[in-house]
Amino acid sequence: MENGQHFATILDTFSSLGYLIEWRLLNALDFGLPQNRERVVIIGTKNGQSPVSHLLTAIDSMSIPGEISNKFLEPFSWAPINEHPCNFSNWGIALDGHFLSCEIDTFSDKKNHNRLTDILEESVDLSFDFTQDTINRLPNSQMVNKIVNGVEILYNQSGGARMGYTIFGTSGIAPTLTSSTSRHYERYFIDGKYRRLTNIEYARLQGFNDNHCKGASVYDQYVLFGNAVPPPLVYWALERLVKNKSVVPKCMAIQLELFQ
Repeated sequence: MENGQHFATILDTFSSLGYLIEWRLLNALDFGLPQNRERVVIIGTKNGQSPVSHLLTAIDSMSIPGEISNKFLEPFSWAPINEHPCNFSNWGIALDGHFLSCEIDTFSDKKNHNRLTDILEESVDLSFDFTQDTINRLPNSQMVNKIVNGVEILYNQSGGARMGYTIFGTSGIAPTLTSSTSRHYERYFIDGKYRRLTNIEYARLQGFNDNHCKGASVYDQYVLFGNAVPPPLVYWALERLVKNKSVVPKCMAIQLELFQ
């Protein structure tokens, strides 16, 4: 947003308060969930603590270019955050108003990706059905029949990837679930019928058990699940945090303490 200015403000604020920051762009798809859902995770450790003990990822799990790895030992050569690019890389670290970043392979331990068909319920109540309504709309829709970011799009009101009234297929994965109520009524062509995904299918796409929000109405469950962070994604980050799987080699930790 704003050519990277908002993210730069976050990095500059925390790093200027004495935090060593690491960020990673994570995708629910990489945790066995058939949903294209990217989220930024930011970890910070306050000075006086060991940076090695509290960062996000192991150095041997990342494909960092040699020229970037060499700069680990030269924190004074990192770029000032106020000279940031419009688009930040998917990984980076920041300290005292400076940052170092690069594009890396998201994971070395990727799981087999599931498909949308893997989480569909076998028997679905008719209240989720929009078949006749969808058939009536088809003459005013444009056929797309494309896979966009892993998502199968069959029809669209404007013919675009995600604009307007959209009908999805199940050959790929789900688009990013949202907490917007209007998104609950997107149609999916499943077993010869057009219907919305069920609240239980929303739960499965996010990595929750089927009855996680059973105390809420079906309508409200869409909002709750659509606004959640997938537990498998959070677990992956926290596990590396508590098990001291750091991105920063020990030799860099000494340099960082001097830098602080």
